[in-house]
Amino acid sequence: MSYCMLDNLPWVVLHSIFDYLTPYDLFNAFDQVNSHLDTILQSYQRLQLNFQSIKKSLFYFICQHIYPEQIQSLLLSDDSDTSNQIQLFMSFVPLIKCINLQSITIHCINDPNLFFLILSHLEDHRQLHSLSVTNYSHKISKRNSRNIVKILTSLTSLKRLTFFKTTPLIHLQQPLLKLTHLTLESGSFADLVMIFPWIPNLLHLDIRITIHEQIPTFDYIPPHLNYLKIHCRTWMLFQDLENILSLTSFLEYFILETLGESTLLQAKRWEILIKSKLPQLKQFDINITPEENTLTRDDVLLPFENSFWKNERRCHMICIISYTSNSCVRLFSVPYFAPIDEYYPPNEWFINYSLTPYLSNDRCKELKIEHCLPQTIPSFFPNIQTLTLQNHFTDVNGLQGIMNLSSVNHLKFETTFKSDVFHELVQVVPNVYQLTLAHASLPKLIEVFSPENNIYEQINSLHITDIISRTDIEQINRIFPKLERITLYTRERDDILSILDKFQYLISTNIHWTCPFKTTSAIIDESLQKNHICTDNTYYFHQSQLYIWND
Repeated sequence: MSYCMLDNLPWVVLHSIFDYLTPYDLFNAFDQVNSHLDTILQSYQRLQLNFQSIKKSLFYFICQHIYPEQIQSLLLSDDSDTSNQIQLFMSFVPLIKCINLQSITIHCINDPNLFFLILSHLEDHRQLHSLSVTNYSHKISKRNSRNIVKILTSLTSLKRLTFFKTTPLIHLQQPLLKLTHLTLESGSFADLVMIFPWIPNLLHLDIRITIHEQIPTFDYIPPHLNYLKIHCRTWMLFQDLENILSLTSFLEYFILETLGESTLLQAKRWEILIKSKLPQLKQFDINITPEENTLTRDDVLLPFENSFWKNERRCHMICIISYTSNSCVRLFSVPYFAPIDEYYPPNEWFINYSLTPYLSNDRCKELKIEHCLPQTIPSFFPNIQTLTLQNHFTDVNGLQGIMNLSSVNHLKFETTFKSDVFHELVQVVPNVYQLTLAHASLPKLIEVFSPENNIYEQINSLHITDIISRTDIEQINRIFPKLERITLYTRERDDILSILDKFQYLISTNIHWTCPFKTTSAIIDESLQKNHICTDNTYYFHQSQLYIWND
């Protein structure tokens, strides 16, 4: 047995060191150094595995080195970057053996049978305290809903649940007594009425209401609820909110985004409700899109200028006024609901108003510049990540005066542009790695870039919405030789092989066709297998889309 100085350290010290390492670094550094360290490594049970958007080679390395008992937290994803990852992971590591698992997230699972297999492996798990199933689009029968809640009630330590829909939960017959945090991606108020009695100790609720309904009257809401966030696509009346909030006297955080009647814009009515029903409230944020009304900016904003709102609530409101009707079309609080994208020139049909000067540019992540010169933009944007340019934009130098270009990582061109503009932009935007080319941009790019021009190795993600040919593929590969992720449109099925052959660094490939060609999934399977592409089945084909998790 080879000797290592680390052999002298206590196990607990080494385990603490392991906490600071990524799974890859951990196994790469410590696995098979000697039998003593192997024993210590195998006894480590706090592995945090997040496989979203991971390179397949890295995924394989980790799966081939881990023991199920080591995993404490796990995130698996079948999204467009990592197709069929979940099935592949299950072939390496059976979940039923992950006895120390405390948190699991399942994202974008496409196979209902696999989904129910995963849940069955979690049944009666004693340590699992967090379960998240997101972006699941398949219908669930009543029978399967009952199976889901049977498994959920068997998880006696479950404290946090994120679920794709409320519907399965209405079949609860036993309380989830440990559950304190619930996030629901889709559902209805009617379902909540049925669910609430079974989650009596709930503290935190985040729900997206997606079903248009007449909102029912609530008789019971978990009494110690202190955080409530509602994103509502259905129409709300103020009396609906009065009913809900009258049952939440311990509420400390209230966040609401909804369509609704114009009374939802009334500061005085909100003030009365908060004073009478919400004595513990610390955070109040709303984003209201009201019915057609005649309320001017002063009608809406002046009542929010009293001492209650400015001193006690510290709440700052902004309203958007329609230029044609001079009435309010939206009221929102900042900074929470401050826009994360800005357009220049601003939309001339709608005007933002605030009675007190307030700049929310720090939250803005995307800036879209159309035909105006950037010098007309009155304020500085320090945190722009996505810069979208339209209508033959040319003034690159002007950008430096209005934004922090080092924060930009994604460039979007929505029309044609000159090659010297693109080259100049890439030089002044040092951290850009993602590029989106919309209609008419790609032909111009290929036309103006001759072989002696610059290549752009820093671009590793390319999204093209225009149809490309095989000649285009060769030119794209020359201009962007280090692409890892690519999304594009083709005409022919055989173009798939050309794309996969040319781009040697690809991690994920998303190929779309403008019209679904008459190809079955069996033909795609045969073609990929014949050419030794994704022999582990890490791809997903549906109608006119093919997603590949590349080798």
